[in-house]
Amino acid sequence: DQLDTLPPIKHLDANKEIPERSLTLLFGPTGSGKSFWALDRAIRIAQSRPVVYVAGEGAEGFAARKIAWCKHFGQAAGHLYFVPRAVNMLEPSEVAELIELIGPLSPALVILDTLARCMVGGDENSAQAMGLFVAACDRVRFAAECAVMPVHHTGKQGLSERGSSALRAAADQVISLENSDELIKVSCEKSKDSREFTAYHLRLLSLDTGRRLENGEQETSCVILPSDQVVISPSAIITKNQRKVLEALALDVFGQAGAKGAQIQRITELAEKTMYRALSSLKRGEYVHQDDKGDPYNITERGRRVLDTALGL
Repeated sequence: DQLDTLPPIKHLDANKEIPERSLTLLFGPTGSGKSFWALDRAIRIAQSRPVVYVAGEGAEGFAARKIAWCKHFGQAAGHLYFVPRAVNMLEPSEVAELIELIGPLSPALVILDTLARCMVGGDENSAQAMGLFVAACDRVRFAAECAVMPVHHTGKQGLSERGSSALRAAADQVISLENSDELIKVSCEKSKDSREFTAYHLRLLSLDTGRRLENGEQETSCVILPSDQVVISPSAIITKNQRKVLEALALDVFGQAGAKGAQIQRITELAEKTMYRALSSLKRGEYVHQDDKGDPYNITERGRRVLDTALGL
């Protein structure tokens, strides 16, 4: 009956994506925007509660991202703290050092970016090694009474997180990111104690940080925003991969007969999966036409106009 006195599940963010005191797994393929998403959530939560970000791949790369976020939203980074190196969660002494370091802050969230950097010497495919990693995360969670969020990569097939399923089994929340032709899909793949949030889409918006690189050029970075809040300029109505496909289809040699997928791939040098994603988006936008499955693809008049716009013609 004492269970009845425990409070309902609470979340750290308004979108109810990261439960308090949870083990939340964030994963996605390289280039899916994982660190941009994690930093965005970290700064938002840090407006009211401390957040510790373990930058396992070096804190230097986060400087421009943090500056870009603060510049775009007109807010300071709040109570955000960085550990500028990896913490090996398989070394009890390093875990103890981390707990001692963050103790006075009483953080609401600790982010481990990336899991691989914070699991040096361990076999990700081993249930035993992954179990030790999870136990170390729990040690931090219970000591600091905070949520812990490891940032992880996908496996070779790109369908799920890399390594042992023991990590997913232990996680309270599992969030995946997928970048499909510059459109980032955020999905909840597991929510142990609450309803899964509805999937949504984001885009990266590039902007100047106000700093100069050593060659004198403007430093740029990105912020991650809801896709409908990213205004696409006339020169960027189509993505770079879609543009490559349209440029190939606009060649005189394909004027009447069109081009098969293999021919487009050979000219664009895109990965097969990437190319077909671009073609699917172009077909939906009526920039490309295909009579039946397996038939050649043809660029439409609408496709030629948007290509001319992108090329500045």
